Amino acid sequence: MSRGQRKRYDDGITALTADPYGLGSSPSDPRGSKDRRQVNLADTLTVYWVSSGVLTISVVQIVH
Repeated sequence: MSRGQRKRYDDGITALTADPYGLGSSPSDPRGSKDRRQVNLADTLTVYWVSSGVLTISVVQIVH
């Protein structure tokens, strides 16, 4: 990942921490959980889980 792309990605992750269900993200769990999400950030597809009880986001896969 280039330095500029990494900066855009980090900025996107920072924005996700404020609104993990926003930024154009969508559910990505075929079983219907709203907490497994995916979003396009800095030309990557990022899949992540939201755990609202402890206010964390864990990135589990990045495809670019």
